[in-house]
Amino acid sequence: MQSIKKECFGSRLNQLMQAHNYTMRTLGEAVQLNSSTIFRYIHGQIAPKVTTIAAFAQLFGVNPTWLMGYDVPQFLSEKAEEAATVSEKYLLLTPCQQEQIQQLLCCFLQENEES
Repeated sequence: MQSIKKECFGSRLNQLMQAHNYTMRTLGEAVQLNSSTIFRYIHGQIAPKVTTIAAFAQLFGVNPTWLMGYDVPQFLSEKAEEAATVSEKYLLLTPCQQEQIQQLLCCFLQENEES
């Protein structure tokens, strides 16, 4: 197994948090860690467990090896990169606009189930 580059991991985690509007508290809640642990990751004080890296990678849709600090593609596929871009744009919408998109998605999904 490759070792984790703590400083680079922290920098990349912080970059992802900002891009997805997470605070240390909200990210900790999303992956069931306390905010002080997230702080220590961001500042390169500790390295996360492999299971924690996997949880972050899944949450943000990124390549876990990239998150560990290695020079590999950030995304595992073009589809994942496209989904991340769409997700970032969605977060910039107003709550009302997000609700409208959710309603449209529900309609599309229901139509697909019926056909």
